[in-house]
Amino acid sequence: MYQAPIVALLFVLAEIWAYFGKVLERKGVKVPLCLHYYGFMYFILFYLFGRACQSMLDDIMTPTGWLDDGQTVAYGRTIMESNDDLDAFELWQNESSLAEFPGLKEFSMLCPLWVFLTMAVCVYHTHLHVNKIRYSKNEDGGVGGRLCDAPQHDQTIKVLVLPVVYGLMSFKSTQRMWQIVINHVPVPMDHHDPTATQFDSYAGRKSFALELYDANFMVGDIYETIALVTFGHLVMGVLKKKIDKMKDLFAQGTAGRKDGEQMNQYIEKLVDSMRTLTVAGVKLFALSCFLQGVYTLFITTMAFWFPEVMPELFSNKQGQLGSFQQKEMKDTAHNFFLGAGFIASFAAIGNIMIIEEDFEHLLVEFSPALKFWGTKVLVSLAFLQSILISLFLTPRGWSEIQSDLMYSSCLCLECLLIALFHLKGWSAEEIWYGDYEMDHGDSITKPLLPAESK
Repeated sequence: MYQAPIVALLFVLAEIWAYFGKVLERKGVKVPLCLHYYGFMYFILFYLFGRACQSMLDDIMTPTGWLDDGQTVAYGRTIMESNDDLDAFELWQNESSLAEFPGLKEFSMLCPLWVFLTMAVCVYHTHLHVNKIRYSKNEDGGVGGRLCDAPQHDQTIKVLVLPVVYGLMSFKSTQRMWQIVINHVPVPMDHHDPTATQFDSYAGRKSFALELYDANFMVGDIYETIALVTFGHLVMGVLKKKIDKMKDLFAQGTAGRKDGEQMNQYIEKLVDSMRTLTVAGVKLFALSCFLQGVYTLFITTMAFWFPEVMPELFSNKQGQLGSFQQKEMKDTAHNFFLGAGFIASFAAIGNIMIIEEDFEHLLVEFSPALKFWGTKVLVSLAFLQSILISLFLTPRGWSEIQSDLMYSSCLCLECLLIALFHLKGWSAEEIWYGDYEMDHGDSITKPLLPAESK
């Protein structure tokens, strides 16, 4: 199953679900907390993970005896014989054989374990935040347990899903590299038939699997931009609370002045402008990632599911490639989106870091550094891994297939580590959530501003 477009669609459906769930709550409808958007997201992601594990077993491990070297060669050779493509046998072996990389093979097979543990950690962490929401106050001052009354926890939960999405997409990318290793890409809707072939050459299978490999990570990047935008809104939300307290003190001090009200209006405009500019760079980065993701997902989805629709544009058959599958078109699109993303990422990171540095004392309770790097570290790790692989593995004879397999397998493990890091960086017990204003029975009310600012 090609899961990248399904996961991308899940983002949209989750936003719609979240919107209507909170609308129902505000209208007095009691929505069980487990039925909100995050429950829906985890259910679908667990389902997709199960399907990915089934595909791993039926399409890859069973036909090749769990990537046994001899059985893998025999299986791949059979596919080539049926396609009359034995001329590419030696090239396939040189590029994708794992016979001399036994550690890599076993390490990649651990990916489903890392992803499952990541899901378990993120579900547990989300549960901690949901328990806080249970005690949130409603508009009448009573304990309502509504998602709409705990916006900080709501936004944090969106960030916590990031390792699950990225981990699942990394696992699917690992499977794409396995498909090159065994020289077989499953045919859609063919019920895991190991003899059915969608491509008539090794070159076609390799090119398409690499394209889907990249598309999976683009979906992960799209959700990371969602997490970054959410982080920017959380930072400004915390700052706004602090600045509102200062505005109240300022209003009291200027109550007798004729221009006091006008001064307060300008302060309000200044805060709104700062909030807009802070997230503007992040939104620009999100837009560039979104456009790249939509473009790539559309092209790959058409080629994977609907290869007979407008073949002059989308065909992936070697010798009959559609316009969007031509190398020149791919290179042009890649360079365009790479440049746009590079520029936008500087604006996104720079804007947030300026706010973090300039308002460090007001954000001390928020611990923005831990949260920012916990959200941004996936892109940094991916970039660093690419450099390390180029410096240390490629010169030792690692092919693109073997290097990409190592890359995606490492990210599956790293997503688990990031999920564990989030337990500290996004703790449900921090006071900036405003839980000290909620009815927890034995909670102690804490001041919003440090003593010296009163």
